[in-house]
Amino acid sequence: MSAQHVVPHGRIVVVLVGLIVAARAGGALLAPPAQAASNSGELLWERTWNRTSKIDSLQACCAGPGGALYVCGDTESNWTTQGDLLLIKYAANGTRSWTRTWAGPDGLADWGWRVAVDRNGNVIAAGGTTTTGSGKDWAIVKWSANGVLRWATTYNGLGGGDDLARDLELDSAGNVYVCGISPGAFGSGDDMVVAKYRAGNGTLAWEERYVGPLAGGGDGAFAIAIDSARNTYMVGFSANLSGGDDAMIVKVDADGQRVWARRTDGPTGGWNNWYDVALVGDNLYVAGDCGSDPATDLFVGKFTIGNATRWTRSYDNPGGTNDWTNGMAVNSRGDLYVAASVDTGNPMARTAEVAKWNAAGQFKWRRSFRGPTSAEYWAVTTNKRGYVWCAGYAADVASQRDALIAKYAPSGARKWLWRFDAGSLEEENVNALALSGTTALYAIGESAVPPDDQTTLVMKFRR
Repeated sequence: MSAQHVVPHGRIVVVLVGLIVAARAGGALLAPPAQAASNSGELLWERTWNRTSKIDSLQACCAGPGGALYVCGDTESNWTTQGDLLLIKYAANGTRSWTRTWAGPDGLADWGWRVAVDRNGNVIAAGGTTTTGSGKDWAIVKWSANGVLRWATTYNGLGGGDDLARDLELDSAGNVYVCGISPGAFGSGDDMVVAKYRAGNGTLAWEERYVGPLAGGGDGAFAIAIDSARNTYMVGFSANLSGGDDAMIVKVDADGQRVWARRTDGPTGGWNNWYDVALVGDNLYVAGDCGSDPATDLFVGKFTIGNATRWTRSYDNPGGTNDWTNGMAVNSRGDLYVAASVDTGNPMARTAEVAKWNAAGQFKWRRSFRGPTSAEYWAVTTNKRGYVWCAGYAADVASQRDALIAKYAPSGARKWLWRFDAGSLEEENVNALALSGTTALYAIGESAVPPDDQTTLVMKFRR
């Protein structure tokens, strides 16, 4: 399919109070009904892109100067042995400014996982590449604002096995920081790793590995934050001597030297992870999971950059089943939101969940949405006023997935909710959100047509 192609489908529009379900019709998108005087929730435009009739997907996005949107993922993939890293830049009006792909040295599966843009509009994607000799390696690629390739580098750690990049951040000078999971030397298990790459040429400035106390145990990092002094905070998990996992925070200074490492065990032991981290002032906010199946709970906390604990909290849904953290957002007031899934034991009957804590660690509210059969929130973002946007999917009675986007007020009142359906045979997901300026919300993911065709999906809303 060609760029910005919209597959014609029958006209299907269903409007309920507080809920909008839309479908493409005759190659165009049906206009949404009026929302309010502010038109909050209005869908401004939608775009798809398909390189060939194979799998194309988007995993991450970020807003750039002038309302531009950068999205990254993979293209021409078969999920296992082929595919290229994909980066697309869209202008604020939905025009596709340019499209770039990057293929690794061995022509196997490559992918983009995170993306960031610096103050000059240069864009950096982090993901992975598959090699014949060392399995999966990190891949970090930088382009200029005009799409000119600046540099590309890969990382194969000490153990020579699969190295997985999980998060990407930039400092004020445009230096690149990547964290993830990397096998240690001599079969010692996986390590938590953070590495710094120089902005100008992508050379490795330093790397720091954290190896936990359990010999041969697994450790790994999922997210990072950077303060104004270029200290890096990576969060994740580390195997403990009891056979479970502790949630981890590791602070590394600007020269790549470890400052401190903090292990946190949940209230019931078992598995404990921090999946996300945000830095607000001198405080680190974290979110993850704790417990063990079938009673895994949401796990949130607040720590200082000096290694003091402010508070930790866990939350279990009223049914006592698994709650899985899928994303976290924190605003400048310290309000913490977690996007999650409630696992009922049936993957076709999950519930989308968003929960809020304030800066003092007080649980404020939980809101959920299932739709006809199943739903999950996979992404969340918030603004300084405390409004929160969540996204993922909602499945209909035929078990087909529709893209799901919702807005909640600081009080927890739902302001609007979109379910976007591209057609009866297609499945849509939203994987990431980005706020742009003071009025726009971007949502990105994919739209799949069985059995093996999938296009990227990008939508812009008046938030």
